[in-house]
Amino acid sequence: MTTEFEKRGVQNPKIIDLIRLDKSDDAVVLHMIEPRPWLKTKGHFLEIEDKFNSYLAYVLDGFLAKHYPQYAAKMVRFVFECAACPSRDEEPFITAMKSYALSHNIDFELKVLTDEERENLATEFESKP
Repeated sequence: MTTEFEKRGVQNPKIIDLIRLDKSDDAVVLHMIEPRPWLKTKGHFLEIEDKFNSYLAYVLDGFLAKHYPQYAAKMVRFVFECAACPSRDEEPFITAMKSYALSHNIDFELKVLTDEERENLATEFESKP
């Protein structure tokens, strides 16, 4: 069981939720997980923005390469995984994140999780120290 400080997800910008190597294109994928529905509140958008900025800093300030030297020369992709498809209200926010990431040569992908994927991630999160 994780403590609140260690809890993964958008609500904790201090944690990189998941890092994986995508063998299909040899890119390092940093997953941002949002298991909650879109709350459409300023606070929720600020949480997502804080998480996104933490991921940018982790990559751009060299921490990814320092912690995982084997990934130093690889392309990086952020995957924002959310519980529900964003509405038209959220689309400009997602587009802005994608554009900013791309301006730093970081790919950005939005993925709406299936129920099974959310359950699998929850299990994986709970099994990590």
